Amino acid sequence: MTQKFLRRLRPVMLSMILFTSASASASASASASASASPARVTVGTITEFKVPTPASALWDITAGPDGNVWFSEEAAGKIGRITPTGVITEFPVPTSGADVRGITAAPDGNVWFTEGFASKIGRITPTGVITEFPVPLPPGCFESVLWDITAGPDGNLWFTDLSAASSCAQIGRITPSGVVTGQFLQAAEYIAAGPDGNLWFTDYSPTYGLKIGSITTDGAVTEYPVLGASSSQAITAGPDGNLWFTEGGRHVGRITPAGAITLFQVPTPSSLPWGIAPGADGNLWFSEYKGGRIGRISLIGKIREVPITTSHHPGPKSITLGPDANLWFIEYDANKIGRITDAPSPVRRSLRTPDHRAARSE
Repeated sequence: MTQKFLRRLRPVMLSMILFTSASASASASASASASASPARVTVGTITEFKVPTPASALWDITAGPDGNVWFSEEAAGKIGRITPTGVITEFPVPTSGADVRGITAAPDGNVWFTEGFASKIGRITPTGVITEFPVPLPPGCFESVLWDITAGPDGNLWFTDLSAASSCAQIGRITPSGVVTGQFLQAAEYIAAGPDGNLWFTDYSPTYGLKIGSITTDGAVTEYPVLGASSSQAITAGPDGNLWFTEGGRHVGRITPAGAITLFQVPTPSSLPWGIAPGADGNLWFSEYKGGRIGRISLIGKIREVPITTSHHPGPKSITLGPDANLWFIEYDANKIGRITDAPSPVRRSLRTPDHRAARSE
């Protein structure tokens, strides 16, 4: 999601947005501390839309420049579009077995995506016209696994390549005309534009653990280790001028542009936090793949979560703020697109403190 788009949505402030699936009640929220008292806040109703193609392996989702929401279907090899009212249209990617993954809106008015095993970057217009651009392999490399993509502060698209050979992993840059103008050998999974004019990314290896890194538009890289983290899933720019990320164990993390890191523990054990996105209410929203929940975290780290009860095992992954100021997310296991809208309901506050095992890494 572009910074320009986020700025457009910031005036659309909802006084307090939380949410619940239609059957959730106040007892589903986290327990309050001894000093907490019931509070009247705004919660939301989760509505789900079944994707026409069965077992499509929904992967990523983004707000489009056309007022719709766009998503990728990894196994089906399609790009999907859903209107604010839930009408879904699917567009097959020309290359068979492309393994479509990351997707993002771009300043050129189109939506861009990665084709993991095809070693291509794709572009789709609002009317569904797809163009593919090959990504050259680094010298001495024989395969690529293109992963995530985001619009950069320089007007280009930036993507990550999770090659099986660590020496071939890279962060790449492609112009809106489809020319790859930069390939920087650097391991990275997820990537997002930061508030400081750099790109920020997650970098995980069983050997050295999790790092959060930044790369300038000239290719200079700085990395910060995240102590106590087990894996990485997603990263996004927050409304507070920091970067926020999900950690596969049980945490949502925050890192300042200077590299100060704080981890906040998610209440549900083994929840596997996955996608994360800023909401129109000034908070961050995230999905819990194994926990089957959607969470909201305030800028000071207070977390609320509500289960998705309308699907047996939803498996929520990527989440995004839509053009309609609602949160949209994919349900990988249930093969559905979810939408969170607001409706009043009483809930109880849950006061959370940060996990300081990784309070600072420099």
